[in-house]
Amino acid sequence: MFPPSGHLPGLEFISQGQSSKAAVSTTSNCLLSLAKIYQDAMSSAVEVGTLKSTSTRDILALYYLSLSLQRSPSTANNVGILLAGVQQSVHVPRLTETAN
Repeated sequence: MFPPSGHLPGLEFISQGQSSKAAVSTTSNCLLSLAKIYQDAMSSAVEVGTLKSTSTRDILALYYLSLSLQRSPSTANNVGILLAGVQQSVHVPRLTETAN
């Protein structure tokens, strides 16, 4: 998603310094807010019309993008909360009786 330099394409022509830091911070906070909105909607488990609930992987991607721009302990905590709610499904092979 990002070029090899690791910078956002939309911020390529912004001069380095205070304005660049503000743009990265704003982008990170927007991604974080969007992830929180989706996570809250997912926890309420309500479908609106044809809109289906966002998957955990989508929310996790938003959190990781936010973290890649600006590290934050609270964002890392939100990732932990999200992952703690993921149900692990274990595939147990069904034993069939072949001997009689």
